[in-house]
Amino acid sequence: MRNGLHGANIPRRKAKSLTSSPILYALLFFAVTDNRYLSYTAVLAGVYALRFLFAVCGYFIIFRSLKRYGKTEYPAVLIFQLIYFAVIVISGAVNGNLSLGILYSAFVWLGITNYIVVLAKKDLRLFKSFDLFFQLLILATLFLALFFPDAVTTYSYDGSRIIEGFFGGKNALPMYLLAGICLSLVVFEIEGKHRCWRTLFYPFICMFLLYFSGCGTGLVTAAVFLFLYYTGIFRLINAVNLSIAVVLVNISVVFLRVQERFLYSFIVYTLRRDITLTYRTDIWKIAVDFFYRGWFLGYGLGNSVIQEQLRLPIWFRDTINEAHNGFLDIALGLGIAGLIPLLTLIFIVVRKYDRAGGGVTRVLKLYFAGYLVIAVTENAFTLSRLTFWFMLFSGLALFTNSKYDTERKEKPAAFRLALKRRLGAKGGLG
Repeated sequence: MRNGLHGANIPRRKAKSLTSSPILYALLFFAVTDNRYLSYTAVLAGVYALRFLFAVCGYFIIFRSLKRYGKTEYPAVLIFQLIYFAVIVISGAVNGNLSLGILYSAFVWLGITNYIVVLAKKDLRLFKSFDLFFQLLILATLFLALFFPDAVTTYSYDGSRIIEGFFGGKNALPMYLLAGICLSLVVFEIEGKHRCWRTLFYPFICMFLLYFSGCGTGLVTAAVFLFLYYTGIFRLINAVNLSIAVVLVNISVVFLRVQERFLYSFIVYTLRRDITLTYRTDIWKIAVDFFYRGWFLGYGLGNSVIQEQLRLPIWFRDTINEAHNGFLDIALGLGIAGLIPLLTLIFIVVRKYDRAGGGVTRVLKLYFAGYLVIAVTENAFTLSRLTFWFMLFSGLALFTNSKYDTERKEKPAAFRLALKRRLGAKGGLG
């Protein structure tokens, strides 16, 4: 097996079964998704061990590719990953806050993303399996919320009851629901089955959960997603207009704070949030001020700038130690030395989607559009957001060309038969 993970002495059929096992996909799924049970030491240790093992496999793949071919399949992507990794280490060393936890996170991030690339490229069932796991957890959350609410609900800082689900908090819920919806749409684009479920009922179940999650960011993300998808505008998304939109939105919200002038009623009466977006505008001001002081290397990942500078009322029970904006968080931690390679890495991948074309890549770009909405108010690009990195790199592996979409359009019957054999599926995903 040309790109397998196992040694040459293992028979090809054996190697394939080891690297394409549903059990392997299940372990990878729970390695890249957070859950509310990580508060238990045994669960946390197990997840961290899984991440480490998958990362080691990723490094093995990198070194073997370099030894055999003198390069990796996506050298530009790996170069910017290595630059970003180096900046994390240098910034932490300079600021004196480089911890084993940060080194572990960086090690896992680089290794596991390269492992995902190879695994996704070899077998489309990776997408099918992740979609199935997301559906099971999301439908289980809906069932429990309706009939056993104590199992999946909690109380917000203001005392209101909210749906938390399995994914570790109301602010994290939109990230996973968005991934779940888009994975379902990716499988629909590949298989062409269960249109009503995948394009109508399932998305609206996720929107229902978002509505009752108490997450204002989730509601805005849901509105943007539904608008882009059902109007068909998502087909026009590309790396350039997405980048322009990101710059304009973040300047308008973070720096100019236009929401305070034009969206006051919507924020206060519809989202039921204060005009500071739960102290986010105060946090952004601190982050911007300190970024100007340490603009090149920042203050290291895991710095305590926000926690030390932010003054919260006594009744606010949570501790805040993050910038609550994906771009500001990286800028504060790593300066432009870290922000530039990270944004370049994401831009390179999305540009590859542009060149590929086709339905699958359009869905993936819709995912990134929704995720960038989340990034306006949440730390969306941290190393531990492995679900985002899974979506980014698995898409890179499968759709750097338009092979599947071209075959589907020109030879639909032959494509369906070939795809059925690839997936090993006798029916839809249900």
